[in-house]
Amino acid sequence: MRNRSNTAFPFRCWVQTMVCLLVGLLAGCTGGDATPPEKTATSALASAQALSSAQALSIRSFGVSGDRFTINGTPTFLIGVSYFDATGWKTSDLDGFASRGINLIRIWLEDWSPGGNRFLDPDGNIVDASSLVNLVRAAAARGIVVDATILDWESAPVSRNPHAAVGNAVDLLKNEPNVLFDLANEHNYGSGVYASHGLMRGLADIARSRNPGVILTVSECCGHYSQDASNPNALDVGNVDGELNVVGVDLLAPHFWRDPLWYARTGARVSALKATAASLGRNVPVYLQEDARRRHTGLNPSRGEFFQAVTEAYQAGAAGWVFHTDAGFDLQGTRTFFGNLDSEELAVVDGLASAVFGGGQPAPTPGSVALTVSPQSASPGQDVSISVSNVPANPQAWVAVSPSGSGDWSWLDWRYLNGQQYEPSSGLTAATVTLTLPSSPGNYEVRLYDRNSSAGGQLLARSGVTIVP
Repeated sequence: MRNRSNTAFPFRCWVQTMVCLLVGLLAGCTGGDATPPEKTATSALASAQALSSAQALSIRSFGVSGDRFTINGTPTFLIGVSYFDATGWKTSDLDGFASRGINLIRIWLEDWSPGGNRFLDPDGNIVDASSLVNLVRAAAARGIVVDATILDWESAPVSRNPHAAVGNAVDLLKNEPNVLFDLANEHNYGSGVYASHGLMRGLADIARSRNPGVILTVSECCGHYSQDASNPNALDVGNVDGELNVVGVDLLAPHFWRDPLWYARTGARVSALKATAASLGRNVPVYLQEDARRRHTGLNPSRGEFFQAVTEAYQAGAAGWVFHTDAGFDLQGTRTFFGNLDSEELAVVDGLASAVFGGGQPAPTPGSVALTVSPQSASPGQDVSISVSNVPANPQAWVAVSPSGSGDWSWLDWRYLNGQQYEPSSGLTAATVTLTLPSSPGNYEVRLYDRNSSAGGQLLARSGVTIVP
């Protein structure tokens, strides 16, 4: 302990402090020099506003209610980002997320960063507990939920003591109000070490023994739920049941197929998974924890594709969606999440909340066009409502329904954006149009074009719709 005599408060400073308390905002105490009143007043106001904002944002409780997440008792759609290398977390990143309406970060506790930094060692012990707790609390103060992935088959070495890892992680954060846990990333994939639903149930039991109110999931990928990338209804019901009723997860965290039309199939995939869960007696959140990312699996999605995916997820009843990006893979040293983004990814992060909730969306460009279909699972011959926005203003823009996988310029029914088969007098940048689905069950797409092919038109967006018998 530092000797108090070495830090005794000089009488001169005591007098200055008393003067400060009496004068309030009219004077300051910085090294004995007076601070201009207008500067002090402005700084005090800014501090008060910041404190008020933090109090308004701060997470006091986080939970699950039916198929929704709740923050402070209010149903809330979570918009997240991949922030895996959280050992290098930065306050500036958290501020950037909060200012953009991003209210979730997904972190990894096992080894992720290139330098081998981790919050859990291979024996399941917590490393740098204070940094992890400080991150979680800094996130809570900004209204941000932390999705903490505990185990991962890719980690080298795979945890030698997964039971200790789960118990220690949950125990450390059990009093924090803004945390959910993924027991094991893509538990069915890779070496298969975490594939067993029975093993996952054992880990879930350990977590709940440390914190009965813990919110748990276990993520999957690569055909564990979905057996056919082109058919959202081709689900392995046994595996969905294993997660829900053997492991006993509180939410489903699918990592859907990363196929070329992943973004256009998002809504149909969410709807099918929710319907399957309901048929198994569980009405739980569907949380899209890891979709396609740029420069991976042969894909390089545009902002328009990301915006379509998050919008379809939201409108189909998902509880949350994460922007998956490698910008959060290495945060060591001076690296930051925002500094790691490419220009297209930055546009995505800037526009995600607007894409979901409206207001201040990017200027209309083909890359940012949005198209949604309701309902996304319908009966033969049923009418569906098609909403488009951010469309380049062209009176020849049109929508059509087409069989999935058919040529870009094939269609079964179509309308211009005025809902008719004749052009409007001027171009529309947003519209809602009704189309009638075919009579044959199967997988179809609704497509948006900026003009006819003969006029050099292009396909701007597409969204899946399934006709069930």
